[in-house]
Amino acid sequence: MTTKRILGLCVGAFALFAWAAPAAASPDYPAALRTATGAPCPPPCTVCHLTMNGGAGTAVKPFAEAMIDEGLDGEDESLVKSAAAKLKAAPVDSDGDGMDDIAELAAGRDPNVAGAGDLCGPEYGCGARVEPSGALDGHALVVALGVALVLGARIRRRNAPRR
Repeated sequence: MTTKRILGLCVGAFALFAWAAPAAASPDYPAALRTATGAPCPPPCTVCHLTMNGGAGTAVKPFAEAMIDEGLDGEDESLVKSAAAKLKAAPVDSDGDGMDDIAELAAGRDPNVAGAGDLCGPEYGCGARVEPSGALDGHALVVALGVALVLGARIRRRNAPRR
């Protein structure tokens, strides 16, 4: 493999990480949902979205659709409280397990999955909480770039003509 090809692969990999589309979901939604429902922890993005990255058009889970039906729209976290209040007044059971969505969130359960367990995850020590990671952060990008450069240098050294 030539040096130019290795360099091109490294630049391409860097470009993929650097130009990844940002999530369109509001980072304030989990805290607003926790406050509005009395949940023991901020629910993960996957309560509404397909993945932890969120993003436009990915809030398609049954609970998200119920909240949207009650007026939740766009990135305005102030609408979370009113939509949750409407769901509490006229309960919806998205997963059909006999417990309405707001009560499930207040109990720390996923309103999309019947009988689903703890949304808050295990606690260790003084209330510590294991938090799922979201998108690739800056440190991981630097490590990935460093690994690519080291591998590129090793390949280049191996393919270099001997003197």
